Amino acid sequence: MRRKTSQLWWMAICATALSCGRDQASPLKTVAAHGAALRAAIRVLVLADVDTAGTAALVSALNTAGYAVTERPPPQYNWDGVTPSPNDFDCIIHLDGKNYSTGLPVASQQALEAFVSGGGGFIGEQFDGYARLNNIQTAMPNLVLQTMGGKSGN
Repeated sequence: MRRKTSQLWWMAICATALSCGRDQASPLKTVAAHGAALRAAIRVLVLADVDTAGTAALVSALNTAGYAVTERPPPQYNWDGVTPSPNDFDCIIHLDGKNYSTGLPVASQQALEAFVSGGGGFIGEQFDGYARLNNIQTAMPNLVLQTMGGKSGN
């Protein structure tokens, strides 16, 4: 039972994050009320650092949940912020781990900042914080609010 409860919480968190910028109403209520139709309308771009079983599992889970997922071929640091255009998506997931020492180009970071400022959703992870802390990726201060290990951003 504990595992199922944990899975439900993670599904709720993902649904909330993926619903960012879609409605002014509570994303959780919106997803619950509109189900698969809304999820299918949500377009997700995954910027993967490498193709791994974990990346494939994430893309598969999002597709299975009904989201329209596009995985940009790795490595993530080759994304120019233009192709594909952030404007073609509702949420961008940035996976960075294997290639953590090579940041996104400044233009890509600025494109992500503008995308979120315009209402798009962004999901990053701890290595974005590492990259910020180590001056590898510093042009996303509004997206990377914590460096790593509990240290707040600069």
